[in-house]
Amino acid sequence: MKRNPQDRYTTVEGTLDWIEDAETHEQLLFIIDEENQLVFRSFLEEDIKPFIQLDDITSTEKRRKMRILYQLLPKEDSQKYYFAIEKIVEEKETDNWDEIYGLKRIPIGYGVRTTEETALEERKGEPSIETRIYTGYENMSVNVSNIIMKVADIFGIKVDGMPKIIPC
Repeated sequence: MKRNPQDRYTTVEGTLDWIEDAETHEQLLFIIDEENQLVFRSFLEEDIKPFIQLDDITSTEKRRKMRILYQLLPKEDSQKYYFAIEKIVEEKETDNWDEIYGLKRIPIGYGVRTTEETALEERKGEPSIETRIYTGYENMSVNVSNIIMKVADIFGIKVDGMPKIIPC
């Protein structure tokens, strides 16, 4: 799914966790944790390069993940499987910020709701939500795990114990 070029999104009636593109009417997950200054939202095609380039993996692995995402994100309902994790920042903290829904944010990780078809890692198993938190933001893992529990509930995924968060 692509970002709305005019940043025109509306809140989906009856929910606080979904926004809708005002032109295409596609819905995106958009969870704001105001207390911890975090955003957990649907991944967009424009997010691929900036997010994956920050991952602490080999360039071969980065290319593989980017190729997979470029193939999968344009597909219908991809916004329900791939997620961006961002920290809300003050404008002075960065010149390179994203402003969807009026919040200035920087990437701190990404996540995937895994099934056999969506796993970016090469393995299969029970449906789950897995995230990668970039080096330097590991201290936010507990806060991210709280959001993951909420996302798991939204999608009806059972989470036993702590959600899986992989530092990168």
